[in-house]
Amino acid sequence: MTRVEFGDSAARRRLVAAMRERRGYRRRFVALMALIFGILALSLHASTVGGFLSFKVVGPSADVRRDAATVALQREVKPMRSQLFVGVAALAAFAGSAFGVDRLVPEQYPTIQSAVDAASSGDTVSVAEGLYTESVDLRGKAITVSSRTLLGAQLRAPGDMRAIRAVSGESKSARVTGFRFIGNDGYGGGVLVSGSAPRIDHCSFQGVRNATGGGLLITSGSPRIEFCEFAGCIADVPVPGFGSGGAIRVVNGAVIVSDCTFTNNAGPTNAAGVMNESATVWILRCTFGPHHPVASIVYNGDSGNMTIEDCVFENDNSPQLRGAICFSWGSRVIRRCIFRDITLANAAINSSGGHTVVEDCVFARVTSMGTSSGISGNTGWASFAVGGSSFCGMTPMAISAPYEDLGGNTFSAACIPLCPADIVRDGAVNAADLAIVLVAWGTSGARYPGVDVDGSGVVDGSDLGAVLAAWGPCPQ
Repeated sequence: MTRVEFGDSAARRRLVAAMRERRGYRRRFVALMALIFGILALSLHASTVGGFLSFKVVGPSADVRRDAATVALQREVKPMRSQLFVGVAALAAFAGSAFGVDRLVPEQYPTIQSAVDAASSGDTVSVAEGLYTESVDLRGKAITVSSRTLLGAQLRAPGDMRAIRAVSGESKSARVTGFRFIGNDGYGGGVLVSGSAPRIDHCSFQGVRNATGGGLLITSGSPRIEFCEFAGCIADVPVPGFGSGGAIRVVNGAVIVSDCTFTNNAGPTNAAGVMNESATVWILRCTFGPHHPVASIVYNGDSGNMTIEDCVFENDNSPQLRGAICFSWGSRVIRRCIFRDITLANAAINSSGGHTVVEDCVFARVTSMGTSSGISGNTGWASFAVGGSSFCGMTPMAISAPYEDLGGNTFSAACIPLCPADIVRDGAVNAADLAIVLVAWGTSGARYPGVDVDGSGVVDGSDLGAVLAAWGPCPQ
């Protein structure tokens, strides 16, 4: 038996990798055996019941009826057994995919791509901390590609390629998680999705620059983008149609972007943050901070549909900013969003055509260089329906376009005193705010708008103290 010295770090890594792979196979074997024995037990049960029924036949012609019953039962049981064994084989294949193995980079595989090439459905490509310069093709596989520690693995692309490509029909079972995508000296990096539906979560896109879709380009498909950060991404080469999208550009498909943060992205043509050309896009529970001062933050093109819910647009002092959200045509719904402390060229919501529904939103301290600070239409083809929304501290008027009043709207010259410890914005500092502080403890608070109450950059005891000190109803 070979003796392994634990002082030999390379040998230790190989030993740990081998043990992890062995444990993965062991889990698969145990699951498979459990499935096989369960199905065999059902088969035995069917045979036992069949035998019992065959010998319950009585009377003068018992032998004849027993033989006939036995033959009939055998005709039923034989195909049943055949189907059961086919089921065993199918479930064996399922077990092999459901209990995949970890493929470790760089301990077992020198590159992420080589691990992906070797992976089977259900496997996880686990990437250690470090900097990797690759363009990784997921090969259409239902696998997870994961940074072993959150944002510990940094991935940049060689030349002007994308760092991750999901372009071969990847299903929703494909996942990319935990990576920090960084730019290089020129164009290249980030993620490309085409005709696929991967889940991309808990990733950070920092300083990634491309001609279009700076951090992430989706030409088609139905991916989910969750708990990601887009900061300083750039898309600055003019392209036909609706280009740019400093953080994300969506051309076609059905895309969900949720629980993400966007700051300081740039896309001078149309959108510094998210550009939707002709897809259906949902933007849910996201936070948008300062962005490049020429484009809008979110732009919906001529044939795109967009729903924006529970988002925050805040702290952007850019007099050249076209709008927090700009719409061309398509169907648009904005619900339970907050627009606060923004200075821009046009209104927070600006449309040149089509119908926009705005419900249960808050507009606070928004200043415009144009004719309206809250909602405006550039043409007579733009229409609005507004309900349950509050407008305070708006300069100039809150709404300049004709709109259908759905009721429940309020307009105030000044906003009520700030209550920063009221994180959930329900008018009181209470257990709900305390719970969010505890959940976000030790983080930057970027994924929970307002939880960093004192703005120190970390959720800690001072934020907890601020919540406890302000406990009770907010001042009116």
